[in-house]
Amino acid sequence: MKRILVVDDDVDILNVVDIMLRQHDFIVEITNEWQMISKTIKTFIPDLILLDIDLRGADGGDICIKIKKSKVTRHLPVILFSGIMPEDYLKVCNAQGFLNKPFESSDLLKIIQQNLN
Repeated sequence: MKRILVVDDDVDILNVVDIMLRQHDFIVEITNEWQMISKTIKTFIPDLILLDIDLRGADGGDICIKIKKSKVTRHLPVILFSGIMPEDYLKVCNAQGFLNKPFESSDLLKIIQQNLN
């Protein structure tokens, strides 16, 4: 089973995404603390990261850039999600995809499957 790390400062969104992904046989780790991302990546070892752009106290795009610059984590697909995405944000962050909030579960599953295969 594939492992997905979900990072969002909105606990309600985390809980909904957690339920959706577990119903489709993913192993899921959620966190609303962006400060815990590095530690969680090391201990959970995700196959994909779903990362909110607008985190309280941090920019998900900056976090994505750090993930992609590290030799240890650059291989991990990162899907950004947010209500608004600035133009060319994906290129700058080197993320594999973007999901606009609010989203349908089918859209979430589709973008995850595309990036896990």
